[in-house]
Amino acid sequence: MMILEKDWRVLTVGDGDLSFSLSMINNDFVKLVTPTVLDTKGKVLAKYQTNGIGGLQRLDIDCKYQFDVTSQDSWKLLLPNHYDVVIFQFPLLPAVGSELSFNNGPSINIRNRILLRKFLMYATKYGLREGGANLIYITSKDVKPYIDWNIETTLIDNLPLSYLGKSEFDAGRFTGYTLRNVDRDKVIKGTKAYTYAWSPIEQHTISNQLIQNIDYTNTGCRYCKAGPFATEQEQAGHLNSARHKRMIDFEQEWRAYLRCENTKSKHEEG
Repeated sequence: MMILEKDWRVLTVGDGDLSFSLSMINNDFVKLVTPTVLDTKGKVLAKYQTNGIGGLQRLDIDCKYQFDVTSQDSWKLLLPNHYDVVIFQFPLLPAVGSELSFNNGPSINIRNRILLRKFLMYATKYGLREGGANLIYITSKDVKPYIDWNIETTLIDNLPLSYLGKSEFDAGRFTGYTLRNVDRDKVIKGTKAYTYAWSPIEQHTISNQLIQNIDYTNTGCRYCKAGPFATEQEQAGHLNSARHKRMIDFEQEWRAYLRCENTKSKHEEG
């Protein structure tokens, strides 16, 4: 179960129809929520026949519209460093027409990783409050294309964050929460999902409540989370598989992006 405390100040980002933010309040998981969405209020109302806007208004909860998690300008409009936990539920860029897409640019796999990396970066810098719970959550499905992002291992290079572990996400506990298609009014069938947790605090108190990564260093393939392999033949078969080769391609593309990001950062500092 997603770990929440009633007195935590919660910021949700990308809560498409706002049903998750409303559900947390209605189910008494937390008392203080600041919901944000990328769309305008009018677009949310037009896109989703049922949504959480009315319920949040009745509770006098102010939603922030046109909030772009990849833009520092959006983050700077929030109360600075105010929140205990920042939550991104089921992030996914549309395959075409996304804010981050451009001709001959990164693959959709890498663009989703960039989205999540920027979210983690800005949530740490602008969202978390000193002395608070200091947690960032991403909930994601345990199927393709989500598992191809390697959320646990690839996102925080050179960021002041530690990956803490994951917990199973049970949407049924959040009565009233509807999983939506990323760009239209369509309910998505629930599949197995996990909430992944990060913190600037390396030894966080919630770590012992989370599922920890399997160490594939000597027993399998960390890129594909495969193994352990019983024989060298089995290992060789995996290394020659289409999935492994695809994951290696993603890893190489991601490392190239990080090198470019690092070069750009050094140039701006200079």
